[in-house]
Amino acid sequence: MRRLALFLLPLLVVACSKSKDQAGAKLVIKHSSGFEKGCFRVAAQDAAKAELSQEVFLSPKAGSSELTVAVLRKEGWGGQVQVSVSAFEQGCNPRGAQVGESQTHVFDLSGEGVQSEFAMQFTTPDADGDGFVDRASGGSDCNDSPGVGAQINPGMAEVCDDLDNDCDGTKDEGLAVEELFTDKDGDGYGSGAALIRCRPATGFATRGGDCDDNDAARNPGLTEVCDDKDNNCNGQSDEGINKDWYLDEDGDTYPRNAGHTVSCTAPGANYAQLKADGMFDCDDTPVSGAKSFPGNTEICDDVDNNCDNRVDENVAGMGKGDACASGCGVIACSGPNSVACSAPEPFDYYPDVDGDQQGSADATVTKVCQSATPPANFVRDNHQDCDDADPNVRVGGTEVCDAIDNNCANGPDEGLSCGGILTAVADPVLGGTGHDWRTVSVHSSGFPVWVAGLGGKLAVRKAAAEGFTNFSFDNASPAPNNCAGHDWLASWVDSAGNVYVAGAGGRVAKHNGTVCSAQDDAPGTGDITGMVGFESGGAVTLYMVNTEGKFYTWTPGSQPDDLHHDSVGSTKYFGIHGLDATKLLVAGESGGTVMPNFWAYVPPYTSSTLHGLSPSPAAGAANAVWMGSATSAVAVGTAGRAWRWDGTTTWTQVPALAAGSVDLSSVVTLANGDAYIVDKSAGAQLHRLTQFGWAKQPKLPAPTGPVPAKPLYDIAMTGPDNIWIVGDDGRVWHFPQ
Repeated sequence: MRRLALFLLPLLVVACSKSKDQAGAKLVIKHSSGFEKGCFRVAAQDAAKAELSQEVFLSPKAGSSELTVAVLRKEGWGGQVQVSVSAFEQGCNPRGAQVGESQTHVFDLSGEGVQSEFAMQFTTPDADGDGFVDRASGGSDCNDSPGVGAQINPGMAEVCDDLDNDCDGTKDEGLAVEELFTDKDGDGYGSGAALIRCRPATGFATRGGDCDDNDAARNPGLTEVCDDKDNNCNGQSDEGINKDWYLDEDGDTYPRNAGHTVSCTAPGANYAQLKADGMFDCDDTPVSGAKSFPGNTEICDDVDNNCDNRVDENVAGMGKGDACASGCGVIACSGPNSVACSAPEPFDYYPDVDGDQQGSADATVTKVCQSATPPANFVRDNHQDCDDADPNVRVGGTEVCDAIDNNCANGPDEGLSCGGILTAVADPVLGGTGHDWRTVSVHSSGFPVWVAGLGGKLAVRKAAAEGFTNFSFDNASPAPNNCAGHDWLASWVDSAGNVYVAGAGGRVAKHNGTVCSAQDDAPGTGDITGMVGFESGGAVTLYMVNTEGKFYTWTPGSQPDDLHHDSVGSTKYFGIHGLDATKLLVAGESGGTVMPNFWAYVPPYTSSTLHGLSPSPAAGAANAVWMGSATSAVAVGTAGRAWRWDGTTTWTQVPALAAGSVDLSSVVTLANGDAYIVDKSAGAQLHRLTQFGWAKQPKLPAPTGPVPAKPLYDIAMTGPDNIWIVGDDGRVWHFPQ
């Protein structure tokens, strides 16, 4: 059987193939011009089998009034093919309403060759080009006339134009209406009865209430002006308008308080109205009075410029004659519109306690009038000093090996080869917990250095390159050549490097770095807490004090000799020092209230001289003392207190250490008066007291890691460049290390 297709131009259906002699037909669809926005539906079906069908939607060609379709029989269809065509408004997608009736024609395609042409005519006028066909031709457009008709069709929304835009037979329905009033003067306000309309019209206004529709200068929306008219239609004329004019003879806009003239305009050039403040002029005299009126800026001219009954007050924010903010001079006129202090600005001064010509970097500025005498120990315009308690520490200072930042830059000892820093000594002989060192002494050359402590702990370092040698007593495993298990609390080293130790229960001993000897006991039961020695002709004599207030001399190899016992039974001696045997200073406590005290011993040491204290001391003790020269010494004690000796019989307390709750335990005083001090608090630290106060450096490094802070008990030095400190739990600090 032949395979035929329905072939349309444009194509409706496509056959799989066709033979050259297959029958075909041409359908011509004619329509009214202007139907370019419309659509045609072309449907084909087997005349005998309605289920075999196909349809296409075709848009008219622009500028043409007909559409040509070719028809071929589709495979499986019979020879009779029925084609129906319908016209629609508004295009194919989306499709509008159908226009008129559909037209149908049956094509006989059972034969071969081209069949006769068939034409269908559709009347589809769209004169206004809005896509809708005139109702008279079967469309839905109620007004298809060119021009205005484009605003009228079923697809339009209703607008206020007096037209039936949506073709529902009603004009302007559903739109908001408003009241309109006749507005003859065109001022936006009308009069008379309201006319209801959906939109404004020329000559009308949406607001009524005009009290004079022939005068645009009168309506309810106007602001009243001075013109003798009721501008705002409230029944009053010129209400709320100031029409009172006063004489202003000096022309400063503030009139005098003497009668007035009522007028919309100024009666003359020398008239003014009252301002909002309601103030009258205090001086309306011609020319000179112009300098005075309320609100005027006060200037320095001996005139009450602002009429407040004061003269020259608050000029430039301050009153003439008032004290200057700087405290120097008073406020005086410097011109008509300005004031200035009668004295120059003060100088900035900063305390210079140590006299190095640099003020303390921590100090607050002190302002000093240039005419005044600067305070003593102050410097001008300089506060660079990083430590105002030390004249050798300043910006530009010379750096030396002393663990101190002498030049206030880059930290201590920068650029120098000092052999090390101030740090904890790491040596297994020094131990840790349980190795509580109480005393350290060093040879004048720097080595050997001896450390001793509780439980017979004793060790020596003989040279810088060596470690410590252990001579400690230990119940489990005593070191060879130890000096027994006594608590050693004081020590001294002679010129040969031998150490002499003393401590609990009056025990004393000598060690030469090889063996322990001269193990003697002092009379009494008190603990020996202070020791100093001197050499003469190869013989060593030691001077010691104990907690029973006893003074001893000791020649090693014989028992210590109790030369003097303080008569006050509660007296305790804690420290002793001297530069030679001709005068020895002792520090301790006495009395039932436990007060610090100081004594002096001179040969033959059978009596002591009690020194005075200034001011009277608070309760506590003096724990250590050290002479720096024949006329200077420093002692330290509880509650952060320290005292200086005047070289005779008086000790003066210096301001307590800021951390006043700490107990100072040991001191070394240098010849220049600087005292190096340690304390035995839980966070123990190294301190330095100069003639000018407590210095900031040197300081032990901040406790970190395996070296937390522990109480410190003794310090020994050969100078600022060699410092040894000992304390609990194996703490031994050294500079340089």
